[in-house]
Amino acid sequence: MLNKDECLAINPRVMKLLEDRCRMDKYHWLVSENGTLNEASLLSREPIYTGRNGKVVERIVAMMDGVRQSLIFKPLTNNDTAGREEWANRNIIPHLTTIRVPRLIGASENAEPERHWLILEDLGMPPHGFHESTLVLAAKAIPHWHLLPRIWCPKLLPAIVPAWKLCGAM
Repeated sequence: MLNKDECLAINPRVMKLLEDRCRMDKYHWLVSENGTLNEASLLSREPIYTGRNGKVVERIVAMMDGVRQSLIFKPLTNNDTAGREEWANRNIIPHLTTIRVPRLIGASENAEPERHWLILEDLGMPPHGFHESTLVLAAKAIPHWHLLPRIWCPKLLPAIVPAWKLCGAM
């Protein structure tokens, strides 16, 4: 049987998974067992968005390792999309190096929609201005999403398949 160091030497990806798990575990104390914020652990909270199921995405502030840190708490706001955002953050976002996306820093281990949540990096208030050049860049990027290897798209995420393919039309 191999010891931990021998396993890590064989597969450096294991090290990354262990590091991610340790980093995420340190945020679990912010959220109670039922998937709601642990009020006693917060310095402040600010609602940002209310989802279709009535759950609220919030900017929260807590002390982390003696430092005041602002984070985004995102309960599952659409039960039909359970697991998709976390999957995309782990499997697609790291490959989109030219796009600044809030980093996933904590996630529930519970698959029940009522108790599912994410904690994301807070990038501050997004600018809401419209620029035609941004629209053109986005339009140019969209076709590339359809070129992603199918292996990146697990079967449990049927919404990744275009609707026309689900209907059998061609």
